[in-house]
Amino acid sequence: ISCMVVLLFIVLSVNSFGVTLNINGTNMVSPITNHEYNSNTSVDMLNLTLKANESYVNVTGINVTIFGSVLDNITGNISSVSIFIDGETIPIGVNNSIENISSTDNTIYIPINETSNGTSGVIVNNETEQHWIVTFNITQTAKSGKTFGANLTSNNSIVLENSSNEVNNTNFPIASNLSTLANLHTIAYITPHYVDTNVTNQTFVYIINKTSPSCDPFNQSVITIPE
Repeated sequence: ISCMVVLLFIVLSVNSFGVTLNINGTNMVSPITNHEYNSNTSVDMLNLTLKANESYVNVTGINVTIFGSVLDNITGNISSVSIFIDGETIPIGVNNSIENISSTDNTIYIPINETSNGTSGVIVNNETEQHWIVTFNITQTAKSGKTFGANLTSNNSIVLENSSNEVNNTNFPIASNLSTLANLHTIAYITPHYVDTNVTNQTFVYIINKTSPSCDPFNQSVITIPE
């Protein structure tokens, strides 16, 4: 009888630890985000890699913290935050209720595969790595010069269905770079495209044409001539 009791205790102890979700992420956004006024722009911010250490976990939500000067007027600059499985065009999670985000409350919850009958989540197992993309949708009226970034501040940013499972906290925080909105729609070229022989001095003209009426102004261009 004592042997049976010990065996039962061991089994219950092993099961009580649950499953661990390992996650890390990489930045996807460039320092400058080209955004034409009156045009929606979808910007990939983070590439998350998820894999369970054994069996599986059900991920039901992600808390994304927004940072940057867009927080001065969040609804005028960002309209939604979405989560995509890499390669898919339909998001597994999206939150359009961004109006309550501010500089003092800048974290938004993205429910994953939430349905009308109350079920939610995406299964992540220990056999196949999954790659999830955190995406910001920039509004049509977003202002040039505004900065923005995405951050998963801690392992509590990932919400699991089963509270006995856990998220490995090793790689947190997972943050993107800070990107600046700009409207850079120009075409530049040099004429003529040839060099005359036996000419001591020759003039070249560097022409910059704006391709959008809302293009940001600029006052400096640097040309480097190789020796």
